[in-house]
Amino acid sequence: MNNIVPKKVTHVNTNKHWYSILNLIEKYPVTNKRWQLAEGAGAFEYFFELDEQPVTDPWGRQLRPWTRNGEGDLLHWENATKGTYYRMTTIEGKAVSLWMYPSPNHPLYK
Repeated sequence: MNNIVPKKVTHVNTNKHWYSILNLIEKYPVTNKRWQLAEGAGAFEYFFELDEQPVTDPWGRQLRPWTRNGEGDLLHWENATKGTYYRMTTIEGKAVSLWMYPSPNHPLYK
């Protein structure tokens, strides 16, 4: 079993988040235009082609493993429902939700 912990891990406190995604993108404009603001402006969505997976967040930063609320488990993409996955990142220590919707032919689709 490989117990090597990555050097860079994003620690997310889900109780501390951006109350307004619109304020967030005003302060930190999105640079990766593949990410879209979800309807209702509560999160970011990434719609992608077959066999593609996002490697950077809406601000062009490398996606890296994350932990939730001080738990030790390293997370990547979490399965929310069939074909829908999410992960978290932070800006100024505040949580931001990222969602992806793979095609049914994508390897992550279960």
